Amino acid sequence: TLVFAAVLVSSFYAEARIQERELAVLRTRSLETTQRAVHQLLSAICDVVVQLGPDLRLLAPTPKLGTFLLSTGQGFGALGSDFLAHIARADRQLFLDSMRSSEV
Repeated sequence: TLVFAAVLVSSFYAEARIQERELAVLRTRSLETTQRAVHQLLSAICDVVVQLGPDLRLLAPTPKLGTFLLSTGQGFGALGSDFLAHIARADRQLFLDSMRSSEV
């Protein structure tokens, strides 16, 4: 009966782990779907949409950024480029302050 109890506990544990993984996959898919929907909505109403990482570097190539800002410099809007480099020096602190105030 001790072996049976150990098998039973192990199976409950394994089932719980499987459910946790499945839930994580569903949450990830839901987040990805939401991100795509938000990006599509923003793309429909905005001239340029950029995806930024926490270091304010572009997470996706954004060639429309260079076109919008009338700049065709090498790597302008390239994956990993520094978004702050696209903002006038005089406006950078204002941008950073506005980003900090909008953090949730």
